[in-house]
This record gives sequence, C-alpha cells and structure tokens, in this order.
Amino acid sequence: MPDWSQPHKQLTPAFRPPSAPTYRFAARRATANQEADIREPGGEYGNGGESRSDGVWPLPIFGPVPDTVKQPSQAHRWARERYLRTLAERLNDAPDEQTSGQGPDTLSEDERHMLGRALSLFQQAAPRMGRQLLTAMLPAIANPECQAYQRLQVEQKRHEQDQLRDLATRVHIPPDAEATLVWAEAFIDALPPGAKQVESSRDKQRVLRALCVYYLIEEGLVLHTSLPMVLGLGRRGKLPGVNRVFHALARHNIEFSAFGIDLINQIRIENPDLWNAPFQHEAGTLLRNAVELQTRYFYACLPRGILGLNAPMLEAYLRLTANRRAIQTGLPLPFGHESNPFPWMADISD
Repeated sequence: MPDWSQPHKQLTPAFRPPSAPTYRFAARRATANQEADIREPGGEYGNGGESRSDGVWPLPIFGPVPDTVKQPSQAHRWARERYLRTLAERLNDAPDEQTSGQGPDTLSEDERHMLGRALSLFQQAAPRMGRQLLTAMLPAIANPECQAYQRLQVEQKRHEQDQLRDLATRVHIPPDAEATLVWAEAFIDALPPGAKQVESSRDKQRVLRALCVYYLIEEGLVLHTSLPMVLGLGRRGKLPGVNRVFHALARHNIEFSAFGIDLINQIRIENPDLWNAPFQHEAGTLLRNAVELQTRYFYACLPRGILGLNAPMLEAYLRLTANRRAIQTGLPLPFGHESNPFPWMADISD
C-alpha cells in the first residue's frame, strides 16, 4: 500500500507568473459547453440588453448596497437567471429505502472503500467548507442578485448534507473520515472580518481569493472530478438510488461552479487592478496545489482499478478540468494537452 502521507510525485514544472496580466475571453461556441465561455457585459446578461463601452455594469459586486426594496435591480441579470434555474433544479426528496438501498451487498470491498471516501467528501468535507466560505463571503458581496444566489447555495449545501447523511445510513456504508478539505480553512480567516462592504484593494483581493478557492477549486475542480467515481456505479447498474442522487448533485455542481466563474470574471471586468500578475501567479499556484492534493486522494480511493476506471484516468480528467478552469478565468494553462477519459461526463456537464 503506498504511503500517501508523502507527495505522490511532481506533477508539473515550476510555475512562473506571467510578465503582465492577461484578459482573454473565450469565444462563444454554439455546440460547446456554455459554462466554458466567459461572457462579456451587455447583450443578454445585463444593463437591459444595452452594452456599456467602459465594460462596467451598474451596482458592481463590490460597492454601496442599493435600496432594493424601492428600486429592484436587474443589473446583473446573469446572476438572477442562474438563481431561478437553480431554484427550479432543486434536489428531489431523498429516495425511499427500497430504491436507495438496492443491492449494497453486491459491492466489492474496493467499491465500498471508494464509495465511503466519496461520501465523506460530498457529505462531510465539502458542505462544511462550502457553507463556511459562503457565509464568510456574503457580507462582502454588495450586489443583490449575487447575494441571493449565494444564500440559495448555503441552503442547498445544508440540504445536500442532510440528504447524503440519510443516504449513507440507508446503504450501510459509513463515510471515510480521511477525505477532508482542511486546506481551504485558511481562506476563511483571511476574509475581512465583520465588514459589510469592502473598500481597499487588499480586502477585495482577499474576497476574490476566497471566491477562487470555493468556486474555481472546490466546486469546479475537486467535487466535479470526483463525480465519475460514484456515477461509475450507476453506469454498471449498481445502487440506482445513489446514482440518481449524485446525478442531481452533479447538475447543481455545474450550476454553482458556472455562477462562480461568471462572478470571478465580472469582478475582473469591474476591478482589473485586482487581477494583476502576482494574483494570477497565486491563483495558478492554488490550482496546481489542488491538483496535487486531489491526485493523492484519487490514488487512495482507487488503489486498484474498478468499474472501468482507475486513478490514472481520474488524474488525466483532473488535469483536463484544471486546464479548462484556467481558460475560463484567463489564467495560463497549468498543464499540457490531456484527452478526456470520460466522454460520457459530457452528458452531465454540457
């Protein structure tokens, strides 16, 4: 059994910051995943469909809190649209015992080990860190549309945790407590304490860093690349109730990470001075460190191949997803070209 307390291996060469900030926006593609495109202001997403030549919308993310009772805001319509779509896609009630508990005894020891690790990640570590980060960021976000969406996410994380706890009880597989996201806790303390409105560039960068940790890394990378492990059970006809719950979780994960990427890019547009070369270097380092930690997690979950997948396949999908997140936020590519070992995941994410 490998010693996972030691670094798995050096995945990539040393990261070097770019010489100057880059602001590259992906072109809209008719057939590609819409969440992969970085949307510029104007058009269908804001300001009543009218473009702004200066690239800044009214009621910015960081700014004075408007009186939304007297004057409802539609400045960031993309956030409102995502809020309504996520509200309509609320997770179904927990499946009944007969469905969710169907066939747990048919799992092999390796499959039970993998599922226990995955349940720990999705039930214990991710909801706890997600709620803490979202709650800490809420006072710093002045825009009402974005605040409404983040409050919905806090509620949804609590609902997901309760549902997965009940699911783990029904399938008689206790979560493996080794899967944690403790590395994210440092960014909670780094947020401006008790501030209802951030003003200095330093405080804004602290919030932007926490947004990158939550939306870009936790939701967009760690949780998204862990989904193939559990969904692989459903593809082999095992635990259909678990598969149904995780399909719903996957839909919410796509919506959450897509909203967060839109939010990060809107902050980049409104505050171009924040997304400077040192901050891009830091964000790129966070992304690469997350890939290193998640790679160790995959090799611990799957010491042997099962269900038509193995740890090297998950590592390739992880690096591919990290490249995609870098493109979506204008960061330099952290890794070289990677092929997609799970083309069937496009049915969920596209």
